[in-house]
Amino acid sequence: MVTIEARPYGSDMTSEERDALLSRIYVVEPGIVFYREIPVQSVESIDLMLGRFLELAFEWPTFVEVLDLSTVSRPSPAVRAVIRGWMLRLVPRMTHMCVIVEKNIVMRAVARFVAYSMNIRQVSFHETESEALDAARRIRG
Repeated sequence: MVTIEARPYGSDMTSEERDALLSRIYVVEPGIVFYREIPVQSVESIDLMLGRFLELAFEWPTFVEVLDLSTVSRPSPAVRAVIRGWMLRLVPRMTHMCVIVEKNIVMRAVARFVAYSMNIRQVSFHETESEALDAARRIRG
């Protein structure tokens, strides 16, 4: 098993690293998709991971995302632009985003600003994974 390091994963990532990144996106239950962001994002890692997220999430007409940002660093402008492009495809079907930020009030503020700038209006913030999953289940019904 490959350990994800705090470095960007680019086009030179190994197949094991690729599999490790993809394993961070999975269906919790129908209509709830979990996305655990890596510490340092790259354009390549975002394209890979959000591509997988799109595949999983589009099994339903609408879905809830649980997004773990608890270990991330600030993305570069190029990465933010790629994320924005992916979000344009995802947001119309996303009913809610439950974001895990632990106790990081700065990350909470930045995540709220970014979410609103991408037209994500239904967003909640949670200190733990279990809180975020509980909220997603309540929202999904």
